[in-house]
Amino acid sequence: MMLLLVSAVLIACPANAATLRDVKHIVIILKENHTFDNYFGLFPGANGSTSGVYGDRLIPLARARVIPSGDLPHQRADALRVWDKGMMGFSYPSAYAQYSERQIPTYWGYARTYVLADNFFSSVMGPSFPNHLFTIFGTSFGSVDNPRHPFRIFGEKWGWGCDSAPDVLVLMADGSHGRPCWDGPTLIDEMDAAGISWKYYGVTTPKDGYNFTEVASIRHIRYGPDWSKVVSWGEFVNDAERGALPAVSWVTTDGLNSEHPPNDVRVGQAVTAAMIAAVQNGPDAASTVIFVSWDDYGGWYDHVPPPHVDATGYGLRVPLIIVSPFAKRGYVFHGESDFASFPKFIEEVFKLKPMGVRDAGAGDLLGAFNFSP
Repeated sequence: MMLLLVSAVLIACPANAATLRDVKHIVIILKENHTFDNYFGLFPGANGSTSGVYGDRLIPLARARVIPSGDLPHQRADALRVWDKGMMGFSYPSAYAQYSERQIPTYWGYARTYVLADNFFSSVMGPSFPNHLFTIFGTSFGSVDNPRHPFRIFGEKWGWGCDSAPDVLVLMADGSHGRPCWDGPTLIDEMDAAGISWKYYGVTTPKDGYNFTEVASIRHIRYGPDWSKVVSWGEFVNDAERGALPAVSWVTTDGLNSEHPPNDVRVGQAVTAAMIAAVQNGPDAASTVIFVSWDDYGGWYDHVPPPHVDATGYGLRVPLIIVSPFAKRGYVFHGESDFASFPKFIEEVFKLKPMGVRDAGAGDLLGAFNFSP
């Protein structure tokens, strides 16, 4: 193996042609609330836009603030309105903004060095909760919005799963409401049965960011022995540095470090960079694939209409960065894909069967890699 230092990023380059069998670790880092045009609309060679339609006017996308002034509307109804109006229904002029390379240089550095996907969509036409579920399970179990109290706008701030208050309900694709708690077989159960190790690194108690820890929405995980594999996101760097990562890691953070407006995007970027550096400088660097994406559009402008695949989605386009010694170098990946492509990749690497329609039919990410047959 040869080690190559590029832009202060350590890249482990396999000496021989690699295959899927060489992937031993998959890391999925999920950040919050940015579209592709918002972060990478200016990226060379990608399908980005620097202007958008607001009402009957074509306007240039303004320079976004590294500390956004507020959180834009981005619930299920907001996303549907955008889509119904042909990507012209964004709520406020402040949605028409994007970042430059100078503002988020680390993310652009990864994208220039490795793979940036420009045809990657959130899985659900809606906000965080159902999209987080897709990254883990390849389904949202029919949910399409964030859970909430019937008499509160934003519902439970600190918990959205089986341990949320009894009157917290979530909107389903058929218009009904149900508890955000399910108990059928999942990809995690299939991984357990096959002896494939995993951890969910996130917020583990009811406080800021616990609502992102969506494994709590599966009753037998939340109240069973698998809950011991749900650990603090602060443990990820230490595990990566000492070569103690499981086969599959899902990683979310608290709100401050998530890039969720109005939090400083530079803070979240630095946390992501520390996680990636820990992997790249650790003993598992040569066998790891890291996916970095953002869970929903957050109300920001994007010019690409999402394809309609079923009653839940797709949702709007979000960035995907792939960092790995197996990834193609300096490559923009145009293959259509969504969050269900993460479970599909796990299933392909570890030879597991699809758990549902969406992960079985999800766009394949293999075209972003230099794998030999």
